[in-house]
Amino acid sequence: DVPLRTVPILERIIGQKWSGLFLAFDYGKYWQELAENIPSGTARTYHQHTLANDLLDQPREKDITCDVCWDPLVDLLSEKSFESVTLETQESFLVQRAQRAAESIVSATAGMFSPDRQTLMELIHPAHMGRRFQVLWGLRGS
Repeated sequence: DVPLRTVPILERIIGQKWSGLFLAFDYGKYWQELAENIPSGTARTYHQHTLANDLLDQPREKDITCDVCWDPLVDLLSEKSFESVTLETQESFLVQRAQRAAESIVSATAGMFSPDRQTLMELIHPAHMGRRFQVLWGLRGS
């Protein structure tokens, strides 16, 4: 759960000279929630959309995943002078910051089936990916 290899990668990315938006989408939790509510960790496997907990069952056949611990990444962005460092649900991020794009998708296909509208709804609906995924973002000026 603790992103030990991610921190050095993020350090290399933000150590370069650039300005703009840092943006990361994933599912995760803060350290306090992991430590208090899930002390055994969040590692799990998926195979053909089926969830399991035995990480050693069928090696190379199943995908292993876990929730990211956001704290080290949030702290690093803040330490490196990123402004507006924010972690929020994917639902909140897309609804608040992609209104024009969402409106365009919905209005362009009003009254008919639309794969784009269906995908948008899966991305923002709380019962699907909207609450499960989070967005970590921060701005860095020139």
